[in-house]
Amino acid sequence: MKCSSFAFYLTIVQSLFILNQITGQFDYECGVPDVKPQTKIVNGQVALNNSWPWMVAMMIDNSFTCGGSIIAPDWILTAAHCVEDVKDIRKYKFIYGTNNLNDPQTESNTAFASKIYMHPDYFSTVIYNDIALIKLTKKIKFSKKVKPICLPNTVKLDEIEKKIVVATGWGMTNWTADVSKLLLQASLVIKNNKSEEGCDYSRYNNYCALGLSNDSNICQGDSGGPLQYFKNGKWFVYGLSSFTTSNEKVSCINTELSYFTTVPFYLEWIKRVVSGKPSQPYVKKNCGIRTQKRIVGGTVSKINAWPWIVQIRFYINNVLNFALSGTLISNQHVLTLNNKIFESNLKNIFVALGSNELVYYPDSNKLYSVISVKKIQNNLIVLKLHRPVTNPNVSPICLPNSKQSSLILNKEITTAGWGSIDGTVNSSSASLLETRLTVKNDANECKKYSSSSYCTFGKNKNICFGDLGNPVMYSVNKKWTLFGIFYRPTTDSNGIKCDTSKMSLAYNIINYLNSIKLALK
Repeated sequence: MKCSSFAFYLTIVQSLFILNQITGQFDYECGVPDVKPQTKIVNGQVALNNSWPWMVAMMIDNSFTCGGSIIAPDWILTAAHCVEDVKDIRKYKFIYGTNNLNDPQTESNTAFASKIYMHPDYFSTVIYNDIALIKLTKKIKFSKKVKPICLPNTVKLDEIEKKIVVATGWGMTNWTADVSKLLLQASLVIKNNKSEEGCDYSRYNNYCALGLSNDSNICQGDSGGPLQYFKNGKWFVYGLSSFTTSNEKVSCINTELSYFTTVPFYLEWIKRVVSGKPSQPYVKKNCGIRTQKRIVGGTVSKINAWPWIVQIRFYINNVLNFALSGTLISNQHVLTLNNKIFESNLKNIFVALGSNELVYYPDSNKLYSVISVKKIQNNLIVLKLHRPVTNPNVSPICLPNSKQSSLILNKEITTAGWGSIDGTVNSSSASLLETRLTVKNDANECKKYSSSSYCTFGKNKNICFGDLGNPVMYSVNKKWTLFGIFYRPTTDSNGIKCDTSKMSLAYNIINYLNSIKLALK
C-alpha cells in the first residue's frame, strides 16, 4: 500500500471518529418538526408556526439581535459576530418555541447564557470563522414546539454544492424596514462551484448562495440563523447566516450573493467545546524538518514542501492583498522585513501558513492574525501570531548558531517565494516557486555589503519583485536552517524589470541572533 493511500484512509478514519464522538454527544431525535415546513418559498415567506422548532431569537438588553439554532438541550449555535461586542452574559436572553417576537416571554420559552464560546480564530475584519456556541444555564425541555436541529454527519463541504437549502430568520425585508416580527424563510441554492456564476474565489471559507429564482435572500437581522438542508427525512444545519454583499447605500437585494459559515468544517471544534476541551492541544514541533522531497531548478514547490514559508497579507478594499513573504521561526513567531503596512492597524494584517497557492482568500484554518510586532533592527521584525500554530502541515525552520555565519559562503542555498514570473512588478506567481542560488560574498560588487548581508547569484535565475522577505535556507545536519532574509531583488538600472545576471541581497540574520531570540520570549 502506498503512503498516500494510507494517509487518505487515516484521514477518513479520523473523520469518522470525530463524527462518532459528536453523534454520541447529541444522542436524541433531531431535525424532524411536527409541522412540515413549506420549502417552495419566494421572497421571504412567513414560516408556518413550529415548522422550524430549533429556531431561537437572541436578545441583548431585551432587543432582538440575531438568530440561532438549538443543537442540544443546553447548547445554541450562532454566528461569532452576533456575540463579539457584548461580553456580559447577563445581557443575553434566548426566546424559543415561537415564531412571533411579540409573543409573551415566559419561563417556559426563555433561556439564559452561562458561557459564550467564540471560535478562537474569528477575525471580524475579514469575517473568518464566524461561529459561536452558547452554553445555557439550564436544559431546554423538548416538545412539539421545541426540538433540536441535526448537525451534519459528514465533514464534506461540497455535499450541498448546487443543492437547494432554506434560510430562516427575523431579518429585515428591505434595508429601511425594521426586523420582521414573524419568522421568515427563503429557499436558496448553493453557488460554491467553478462555473462562471459561482463564487469559487472564496470556495469553502463560506457557503455562498442566491435565491432560487433571484427572489429571496437574507438581510440584516438574519445573522446567526441556520442554513438548512433536508436529507433522509431530517433537517441539518450546514451553514450560519454570516454576511451579504450589500452596504449602506444598497438594499438587501435578491440578486446579490449571501455568505454562510460552513458548519461541517467546524464539527471537531464543536465537539471539543461541548466536551469541555475548547482549546486545541499544544504540540511541540521540531524545526527544519520537511515532509516532501526537494524540487530543483526554479519550479513550483510541492504542497507543504517548505512548511515554514508564510504569506503576509494586508486587508484593504475587501481583499487580503499579498505584501511579502515571511518565515516561521517558532510555533508562534514569524521573521520578516519591516514594511510600511506594519505602521497601520494590526487588525488588517494576517499571516497565511501551510499554503502554496496565492489566492485572494486563504482557507479558514490557514489564516492567523498578528498581535504584536517587535523590531530587530530598522529593517527586520518579528511578528507574534494570535496563538501557536497547530496545523500539522506547518512547522518552524531552525535558527543557526552564532558561529555559522561563514558556513554558506560559496555554497548553494535554496530560497522560495511568490515573486514575479515575467520580471515585472505586477506579475506575482500564483504558486510557491523555489530556486537555488550561490552565495558569493567575495564578488567585487559585494564588498560594501559583505559584513551585513549575503550576496547571491544564479545562472539565468534569481529573486525578483514579490520575493521580498524570502528566506535564505541551507540544510545543516539534515535540518533546514535560516541564514538570511532577502531584501533586494535583481533589477535593471531603471528598477522596473528584473535582471537575473545581477546579484540579490539578503540580511545575514546571525548578526541579530540575540535580538531575534529575545523577541521570541
